Amino acid sequence: PREESERVKDKAKKIQLYETATKEYQEKKGRLTEAEFLHMEKYEDVMPKPYKDMKAAEDYRDLIKGDLSKLEGEKLAYQYRRGELYRDIANVKGMVMICAMALAVCLLMLLVLQYGFEMDTQLGYIITIGAGATAITVLYVKYLDYVKQLERCEKGINKIILLKNTVNIRYVNNKNLLDYLYLKYKVNSGKELLTMWEKYQQEREERGKNIENQEELNYQKKALISILKRYQLHDPEIWLHQTVALLNPKEMVEIRHGLIDRRQKLRVQMEYNKRLATEAQKEIQNTMDDYPQYRQEIMDMVERFEKEY
Repeated sequence: PREESERVKDKAKKIQLYETATKEYQEKKGRLTEAEFLHMEKYEDVMPKPYKDMKAAEDYRDLIKGDLSKLEGEKLAYQYRRGELYRDIANVKGMVMICAMALAVCLLMLLVLQYGFEMDTQLGYIITIGAGATAITVLYVKYLDYVKQLERCEKGINKIILLKNTVNIRYVNNKNLLDYLYLKYKVNSGKELLTMWEKYQQEREERGKNIENQEELNYQKKALISILKRYQLHDPEIWLHQTVALLNPKEMVEIRHGLIDRRQKLRVQMEYNKRLATEAQKEIQNTMDDYPQYRQEIMDMVERFEKEY
């Protein structure tokens, strides 16, 4: 009846709709594996706090790395300045030696002039000694200044080393914390954990919809079978797998042709089997006629064969 036909088509359409939704869900790419889903499900009640803790630890790690980088830069600057001070001190010492040698040469020349040529060199002594003393004094002051700068530089380097050791301890503690968190949540970064959490939320929602689809699909299948059973179909369940034919007359024609072909092939096979059976009976009868002494034995063999097959 038309009313019943419309109900059948309606159920067939809904079955196709829910089957398509189920297939799309099963074939969707980028989904969490079952192990990943169950793993994230364990932390559903505490998320997203673990991500926030991991993100805070990663931010602190970046801050520590920045401090270590700055300290290393300052250390290199102090070391470079220390090298310059060592060169300056060496230069001052060299200049002191040169001044001392120049002073000695001048005094020697003055002595030669005084005693060799009996010249009045008193003013020369005063000028030479004054110039030498002034030069040496200036160089000595510079030397002391460089030494003080070198001491401050060494103290700065030692202070930076102590600071680096302290920061390194923080870095190690932070790294151990992050390693523990990464191992616990089976990720390599906070970003990865957040991505997994977002995928989990989406997957949970899609799984809920898929369960609803499955329940509705089962309901529609039962409803369709219930309708078809009223018409005493031999196998109504088979139409659950060919709902397209219930909606498209062309597909129904194709199924009808396929069934007719199968029936014809089956009839041909049955006729062939019947012919073989008839020929076999004739051969058995001929054998018994040719060998009457084995008649009972042959009949027993045929009887055993019929019982087995």
